[in-house]
Amino acid sequence: MLAIKARILQIWQSAMTPVRICCVKFAQRVVLAQTNAGSETRVSSDLVVIDTERRSVHSDTVQQRGLLDVSLEKVPNDHQNLDPRMLEGEAMGLLDRMLIVLQENSR
Repeated sequence: MLAIKARILQIWQSAMTPVRICCVKFAQRVVLAQTNAGSETRVSSDLVVIDTERRSVHSDTVQQRGLLDVSLEKVPNDHQNLDPRMLEGEAMGLLDRMLIVLQENSR
């Protein structure tokens, strides 16, 4: 998974717009997986909203199908291979990167 993430982030830097959009969608999924879901739910739509005030990502639709399949809250704090703090830090870095891209495109 580390190699996949690294390769997609590398592609993101120099790809054409349609490919960059796919990279952003991948980053959105990583952010959702590497943060605590709380009461978030998986939704039928791929629409994801980035809340810049709260530095969070959430789905913006009413149709629900159950709890998210993957989130940081499912990783035990003492997991032998996964460090929840490191994963969440990486997720926040990806969120910041997505926000920068969105801000640049809005100008």
